[in-house]
Amino acid sequence: MGRPVAPRSQRDLAVKQFFFLVTALLLLPADACSQSQQQPRDPLMPNQPSLQMASKVGLSHGPTSPKAGRTLQMDWDWNNGSNPASTFGWLWGAQAGYGGIGLARSFGPSIGVPGAPLAPLWAAVTNTGTAGDSIAAMSISYAKSNTGENFGGNDIVTSDNSLGTITLIGREIDLQPGAGNRMSGASNGLILNMWHLNNPASAISIAGPGRGKWSYGLQCASGAISNACVVAPPGVGAGMELQGSAGHSNAGSLYNSSDFVTINSGANGFAVKDQLGISNRLVVLDSSVRVGVALQLPKYAAASLPTCNSRAEGTVAGVSDAASATFNAAVRGGGSNHVLAYCNGTGWTVH
Repeated sequence: MGRPVAPRSQRDLAVKQFFFLVTALLLLPADACSQSQQQPRDPLMPNQPSLQMASKVGLSHGPTSPKAGRTLQMDWDWNNGSNPASTFGWLWGAQAGYGGIGLARSFGPSIGVPGAPLAPLWAAVTNTGTAGDSIAAMSISYAKSNTGENFGGNDIVTSDNSLGTITLIGREIDLQPGAGNRMSGASNGLILNMWHLNNPASAISIAGPGRGKWSYGLQCASGAISNACVVAPPGVGAGMELQGSAGHSNAGSLYNSSDFVTINSGANGFAVKDQLGISNRLVVLDSSVRVGVALQLPKYAAASLPTCNSRAEGTVAGVSDAASATFNAAVRGGGSNHVLAYCNGTGWTVH
């Protein structure tokens, strides 16, 4: 009996597999086989056959140990026309840092035009119909210990010394919808969520260990806001709160081109100043109110005065048609006397 013959479909598959293997071997670089035999795959990058092959695209092992004030420890360093990312360890001074993969690139005068974005790393995502959330870049900081601080991200913009006037921007967020679209009410430039617990700290904290100071904590550029810089939307009971450091006379100020309001600490609880924010127009103290200009009260016809009861006692208002100008007489309309009306808790009287 002869040897059993495999079905035709199996023979065709074996032939295809053989020619595929031969073609793949012919297309490999001449030294690929020897490289894979000589050097094992790197456990940090299993898809990279060897450090020798990685070096062809500029990827190489970085410093295996950090040097405080000089270099970061880096598993892999890629750079093109620049110092490796590991050399930026000087930013942390005496603190030695570590990185898994570092990317660095220099851009000289021959690359780019004014306003063109230049970056060593780009991330892009295109939503072609998914019901999920499309995210171009995402980072997670996972704490399994209560030691140290945990950051989801940290942006540092620095410069050489003695460059004169320079522009440094920590981060810019651009929303750029296509023509003909409408923005939904859920569209925001920045969302800060707090999950599971109440956080005793601030959603946004303007602080830092540096010696420099910001000129403004929050600035709404002219023409950038349709309605107003909203601090608390309608219906929120807390409203707006301004707090200042102990020992500072002005805890906070509200100002536009025609009004200036300052909330003070110490003896002054609330002050309305002139347009330049210099002279007090109204000061609300703990036990009294001081008016720095002529006081104008609202004017009513007697029949239109607000209800006078125990809650309104002490209220004063002007009346333009009082029947009598006799002191402490009940206020009645129908006359021509202009008097000051006082609510005594039960009714309005002439004063």
